[in-house]
Formats: sequence, structure tokens, C-alpha cells
Amino acid sequence: AFTDTTNYLRARLPLELSTPKVAIICGSGLGQLADIIQDKVEFAYEDIPGFVSSTGHEGKLVFGLLGDKRTQTVCMVGRFHLYEGYTLKQITFPVRIFKMLGVEILI
Repeated sequence: AFTDTTNYLRARLPLELSTPKVAIICGSGLGQLADIIQDKVEFAYEDIPGFVSSTGHEGKLVFGLLGDKRTQTVCMVGRFHLYEGYTLKQITFPVRIFKMLGVEILI
């Protein structure tokens, strides 16, 4: 499942966004961070194989370039929680995908 999801995302991303170095899991109040990402490509969670739907949050991955150095970044806008009935495997799935994509820094 991890490989399928990674391949799905890479096939739909331009080369300059396909190996993000930074991943940011945006908690409450940080969703607007994704608004300042440049050259962004967005994926709704429900469209990504292996992802579950976010409850009470927007629910999307936003890939793009961040800051003056134009660092390849992916933002997780909306999260899933154990108390919402999701399994630990489902909750940690995005982090595993980030690693497979090449993320070195997780915030």
C-alpha cells in the first residue's frame, strides 16, 4: 500500500515537487501555512490511495516550494486522530509516505 500511494503521488507531481525535503503536519490554526506555498499542487485525502478522510479539518496534501530558498515541502492540512476511530496504522500512514517521498525534516 505504501508503494502504491507513493507512486500515485509521484505520477501526478511535477518533477520539481516530487521529492519534498520538509513535511509539515498543520495542526489547528496552521492550515493557512499552506496558503504561502508557491507552485503548489493539492490532493484531497479521499483521492489518495490508503489515506482516510479527515474529520473536522480540510483534508488535503499540499506540495510546493516554501520560502526564499524554495524548499520542496509538503503540508498535511487536516489530520486524523485515534479518538476518531482510526487505527494507529491509518494515523501514521502519511508520515510513512513522506519518508518514502524523501522527506528529511518533519514538523
